[in-house]
Amino acid sequence: MATTIENVSRRRQIISLDHPAFWHKRFGYRRVVVRASDHNPRTGSRGMRETRKGCAGVITLLRGESVTGLPDAIAAVPDVRRLRAAGAVKLTVETAPPKAKPKPKAKAKSDADSHHKQAASKAGGE
Repeated sequence: MATTIENVSRRRQIISLDHPAFWHKRFGYRRVVVRASDHNPRTGSRGMRETRKGCAGVITLLRGESVTGLPDAIAAVPDVRRLRAAGAVKLTVETAPPKAKPKPKAKAKSDADSHHKQAASKAGGE
């Protein structure tokens, strides 16, 4: 099932997909190297420290724009919950049409039943 999110406000909405369900490359999540200055108080040395951090993907919705094909987990993203509560976005879940039930097949006569009936008719006729 796919979910559609639509911007119903007059402003551009930027939604950060910082949620475990969206920590995949498909949704723009990536790992980046961040450099920060580091100071060791014991030795007094200074240097650069590199750490790897995850950066969440982002959905940008212009006024009146909608995005389809999102998973149902989009409703659990904090930014989406906040925007829905404010009435800025509308979330629509597309459900699959119900499948038609197949017609029951007529029970086929088994070979054993037909054999017993033939034997009974022969015995009764003699």
